[in-house]
Amino acid sequence: MWAAAENSCITWICHHQVDLQAELYQGAVDTLHEGVDAASIGKKVILPASFTSGPQFMQKNLQNILHSYRDLEDWIYSLQLWQIHNGER
Repeated sequence: MWAAAENSCITWICHHQVDLQAELYQGAVDTLHEGVDAASIGKKVILPASFTSGPQFMQKNLQNILHSYRDLEDWIYSLQLWQIHNGER
């Protein structure tokens, strides 16, 4: 079920590259102009940041988790200081 939904999403992205304005991603085009053989790499498809299996989405989730972990560490440290200040430890 998940694979079918993922395939449908990728198919839509492949067929709507013009709608996604893929040509605006100049960095990918510049790389090809520098002599990289496109045939050796494969077909180019630009994934939007909202694509849930893409590297941008995964990186965003990682950053969110790391930020939440730092917040949790700060909260625990503050709680320990409060307990020490109030003589509960």
